[in-house]
Amino acid sequence: MDDDVITQRRVPANGAKPPQTSAPTSVFDAGTRAKAAARPPEIALDKIVIRKGVPKPDPLRVRDKWNPLISRMAPGDSVELPLHQAKNLYSACKKVGEASKPRKTFSVRTINATTGAVWRDT
Repeated sequence: MDDDVITQRRVPANGAKPPQTSAPTSVFDAGTRAKAAARPPEIALDKIVIRKGVPKPDPLRVRDKWNPLISRMAPGDSVELPLHQAKNLYSACKKVGEASKPRKTFSVRTINATTGAVWRDT
């Protein structure tokens, strides 16, 4: 039974050495080379400038075309829009709601195949 063991070896043709290439020797080697090449350069921490007294922007200043509509909505209010626009409005509402203190919550529902509605819950 020991005679049935097959051993596979790489032997260069005619005894020549394999060519020197930048190709990976295995599929696993390719990933490590890509990661090494993608690393950002080292940062000199002593060269970074620290600025003092810079005002922090207000988180509610999410620049969005929906903000005027969102700011007019009170709890319990809803708007109906074409379905794709209702989904876009809801996405903007979530951003504004998470940044608000107290937090505002919104819901979106599909009314029919072409219409959606967004409610302000709190």
